[in-house]
Parts: sequence; C-alpha cells; structure tokens
Amino acid sequence: MVYFANATIEQAYWNHANVAPGLTSILDVDSTPGANDPFASAKAGFAQAEAQVAQQAIQAGATDNGSNAVLQAYHDDLVAPFCMVAARGFFGNF
Repeated sequence: MVYFANATIEQAYWNHANVAPGLTSILDVDSTPGANDPFASAKAGFAQAEAQVAQQAIQAGATDNGSNAVLQAYHDDLVAPFCMVAARGFFGNF
C-alpha cells in the first residue's frame, strides 16, 4: 500500500524510463469508475463502504454528515481492503 502522492511519483518515473505500457498502473480508489475501468468494482465497493461508515456515524449522532468518521477510517479501514484486492487482480495478469 502506497500513499497516492507516492504512487503518482512512481508512475511518472516509470513513464520517463520508457517502460512498456501496462506494466504499471495507478488506482485512485476514491474516483468515479470510467468506461471499461478495470478497477470499477473496487471503486464501487469503496464508495459503498465509505457511505456506510458515514451513515453509521450519522445514526450515532454525528452532525458533520459522517465526514470525521470517514476521515478517521479512511486509510487503514476503508481504502486498504479495496486497494489490496485491486493490486492482487493487477498482479494476477503477469
């Protein structure tokens, strides 16, 4: 698991190193899936999990639409499982 800023730096490095296309990939699991997006299920699952955390916080009395709960759970609890599944799928291609 890599912070997104580090992933974009790595991608830029490999692009300049003339690596064959498709050998590296960046996933922003917190983005909207595009057409033919190989990570669409990870992105959709993440969005659903994020909404669930926010909803649980609201039901528990949060007055910030669950934003703080999502922020607290974001990297370790929310993002990690979806990125790991996506990484496994990506490396399964090789």
